[in-house]
Amino acid sequence: MIDVENLKVQLSSLPLRHARKQEAEEWGTGHLPGIPDHLLPEVSKAVRDALVRIARQCQSIGPRIVNIKRFGTLGDVNWGGENTTVDAILREQDLDAIAEELLENAYYSGLIAGIVRRDPETSEIRIEPLVGHVEPVFSRTSPTRVAGILHTWVEPDSSQSGTSKWTVRLYDLAERVMREWTGLNAPSAMTRNDPTTIVEPSAEYPAGAPMPRFVFTGRDSERMPMGELATLLPLLQSDWSSQVRGDRIEESTAIPQLVVKGEAEDGTDERSSTHVIRLIDDGDAKYIIPGDLTSLHNHHDRKLERIREDANLPGGFLGNQTPSGEALQEANAKFVSSNRWYAARLSRVLTELVADLLVALGMESDAPQVTVSINREFTKNQEIRNAIDLYREGLTSLEAAVRHISVFMPTWSDDEVEAFISAEAEAMNPQPVVPGQLEPVDDEVPA
Repeated sequence: MIDVENLKVQLSSLPLRHARKQEAEEWGTGHLPGIPDHLLPEVSKAVRDALVRIARQCQSIGPRIVNIKRFGTLGDVNWGGENTTVDAILREQDLDAIAEELLENAYYSGLIAGIVRRDPETSEIRIEPLVGHVEPVFSRTSPTRVAGILHTWVEPDSSQSGTSKWTVRLYDLAERVMREWTGLNAPSAMTRNDPTTIVEPSAEYPAGAPMPRFVFTGRDSERMPMGELATLLPLLQSDWSSQVRGDRIEESTAIPQLVVKGEAEDGTDERSSTHVIRLIDDGDAKYIIPGDLTSLHNHHDRKLERIREDANLPGGFLGNQTPSGEALQEANAKFVSSNRWYAARLSRVLTELVADLLVALGMESDAPQVTVSINREFTKNQEIRNAIDLYREGLTSLEAAVRHISVFMPTWSDDEVEAFISAEAEAMNPQPVVPGQLEPVDDEVPA
């Protein structure tokens, strides 16, 4: 049961969490509403225009992070069963596109959430991601049990007028009822001054309607969902600031600067390889050689490495020095493990949404299991190596190794894969040299 008093307290702080998720999405997509002035260094008015020009050339590293994580997690979306009617329905739903949007929203919000709903205009029943701001309402008696789901957003037309109006949907999971309030000045306006009552909703949907399906992918200190990009936000902003500062320093000092001492004759503003600068009396001219900016670049590289570690990205992905040996293997293993973790949770939510869809269509007995498998390009080399190792050690047959490796080499014939395995196994375990075949060393003196 949803406790109204606790709900009012939660709604009062919801705009802050909404702003956090929105800011994470702006930095994750790279669509910043403007130049973040609070991240720029303090400069005089004379050089601010140049600094702003440089800032416009810098971009958040968030899109690169989101793209590589999404590419690594979403390999294939498949489902079981042998019902051709269900297959046609799910192909029409385009589960690949739904999975992509569910996953990307989770990077910002910390929640994979979707729902089955009927389009009021076309009456078509579809699976849809819950876009906007979504967060759970916990039970008063159990801080781990979710009693309801809040789905809120700022109405687009209101933001243009300068006065934000909110739409709030409250899904009561116990009663299976959805209530909607529109045109609110703030989310908390859906509750009255009396902390035990709620304002009459603008619309209420009958009991038994499909409820959201969700799973957490990250939490903050108050157990509210918080996405990876929201957690990484301070580092993303620090990296952007380093880009601006570094580019400004390089542009200002990375080329030799001419210093002229004394009064120069008229017409000496020209700069060319053949032009002579004439100075009157005791004049002098020399170049100031730029300083070494290596420490500046190394400092930025350390920031990138911190981002790569915290985001569980593969080694060397952000353009800094690629780790070698065990460090590279560990980084790639963490990346693959993170991808599988997201894929498992995405599979769970999609399976539940597909079941809800088929229930709404009167086909609940034919609901299949949906499986999201990660992109195998990142595990390809290791799985091939493992199969060859097992064959070389005699722990599996050549036929089994061929079947396993053929998946990664779809254009190769079985004979070509077999020859490849045999050659790799022999190279990993060469035959010992016969003593009679030893050749004399270079510095051996003939008798």
